Amino acid sequence: MRRLALPFLFIFSLAVVAVAPFIGMQNIGISDLLGGADENIIRIMWDLRVPRVLLGWITGSTLALCGLIFL
Repeated sequence: MRRLALPFLFIFSLAVVAVAPFIGMQNIGISDLLGGADENIIRIMWDLRVPRVLLGWITGSTLALCGLIFL
């Protein structure tokens, strides 16, 4: 059971990181990015949302490792 939990959690966290930038006050679809979207939409995606999601993922992972060390 424990052997399956770690890969599942990793895949789940990658799925959340992949989906999270598309959700917000202005929902952005994949077709918006691939279909020649407005410059503002591209800027919102790559300059605001993606860095925040990645930083949150890295911060959460680091805090989890710190918690594991002091377990």
